[in-house]
Amino acid sequence: MNTEAIDPLKLPTISLSERKHLPPVCAVYFVLHENEIVYIGRSNVLKQRWESHHRLKEFNSLPGEVRVAWLICDNPEFMDELEKLMIAQFKPWMNGSSVEYATPRKTIYLEPELMQALGQRAKQEKRTVSNLCNLLLEQVMNEWLKQKENELVVQNTYHVE
Repeated sequence: MNTEAIDPLKLPTISLSERKHLPPVCAVYFVLHENEIVYIGRSNVLKQRWESHHRLKEFNSLPGEVRVAWLICDNPEFMDELEKLMIAQFKPWMNGSSVEYATPRKTIYLEPELMQALGQRAKQEKRTVSNLCNLLLEQVMNEWLKQKENELVVQNTYHVE
């Protein structure tokens, strides 16, 4: 595989702040900071990967413009190899470094039937189980927080004279 012909600066790209508009494609991606490749990764569903990237806080802390470029991989079987070759070629400084702002992780235990159903739903939505759990938990907690906020508004309304 000749990777030297690949120029990440000429690939489709999008600002990190606009990452919700990434396509749902299988791809090797490049994080660009002021036209320097700082990180290279891969994903079976690019858009989904960027919903909660483990280095997102770190990328956001970089001064100036940060962009995500991607190279679509028609065959996911070659993604691992392509990612390794690209990392070896460009040597991005964040690959292999410790994650400074790692998102705290929790382990949960579910009944086997629930876990099986979760796996089925994740497969149907073309997500990982972990990503689906994160998404569902965020939705439930956001609803709960809104409910608490509304309860506070109602309480304060009754105390006004």
